[in-house]
Amino acid sequence: MSSFLSKRPPGLQLLIVCALLLPAACSTGLITLKATGTAEDFRQSAYRSIQGKRYAEGLESLENALTLDPSGSDYLLLGDLQEALEQFRAAQGSYRKGLEYAAAEELQQNLYFHLATLAILEFKQPDRAAELAEQLETATATLTLAALQALQQNHY
Repeated sequence: MSSFLSKRPPGLQLLIVCALLLPAACSTGLITLKATGTAEDFRQSAYRSIQGKRYAEGLESLENALTLDPSGSDYLLLGDLQEALEQFRAAQGSYRKGLEYAAAEELQQNLYFHLATLAILEFKQPDRAAELAEQLETATATLTLAALQALQQNHY
């Protein structure tokens, strides 16, 4: 008596085996499938994940959006997510990359502020933070960084 699979064409056997094994392979990390969609789809998915405090999921969706359509504002958000996940070097890289795409002055200021804050708080580089602060045009941002520098010097 022949089995059910032996009566089917050979290609079907492989297809059935793959269909049965694929979910297990994906869940164990043996196989990684890339999601498909538009940059805006990925952004919306990232926003939903962030609202649900699923930052790792948001990070992955945002990285997919950036692959399709890089923007300074998305790099800023990516850096914020990386900071939330304590991936400080990656956040620094994202903020720097964001500067390459940031046309709006306000966005550039925001990216410089984040870089300066990281320099003070995470990397203990007050001199680097001061250099970055020179890029800031608002007195409020400059004063905030000066206060952070003072705190860092007194407490670290």
